[in-house]
Amino acid sequence: MRERLYRAPTPREPERWHALWLLARGWSAVQVAEALKRDAHTIGDWAEDFRQRGPAGLVFEQTGGAPPVLNRAQQGELKAVVRTAPEAAGIELANWNWKVVRVFVQQRFAQPLSPSSCLNYLHRLGFVLRRRRSNC
Repeated sequence: MRERLYRAPTPREPERWHALWLLARGWSAVQVAEALKRDAHTIGDWAEDFRQRGPAGLVFEQTGGAPPVLNRAQQGELKAVVRTAPEAAGIELANWNWKVVRVFVQQRFAQPLSPSSCLNYLHRLGFVLRRRRSNC
């Protein structure tokens, strides 16, 4: 389970594997829910999905909103590239930010992304928005 937790293909699946790992270690659904800041019924649903369908039961399926612009393979490629400097991807900017993601996705996949979509992808990959402080 720990390996699945660290190798989950989508950002939401590690949380589900983490919940199962804690349940397997003897935690109750209520304890897991408190630790993961989820409802105990959600934890129970994940456990039941796993019992019925195995690992496929934990796969995240988009249920609302517009589907992601990038498919899983493209998201994986973006995830790999943002772990390097933008220069390695052929982009002449110093740090990864929404503008750099937008340029990369446009060049690599010919997909236009809005600023908010770029920020969402960065957030899912673990980046945190930091604003410059003024020197006032």
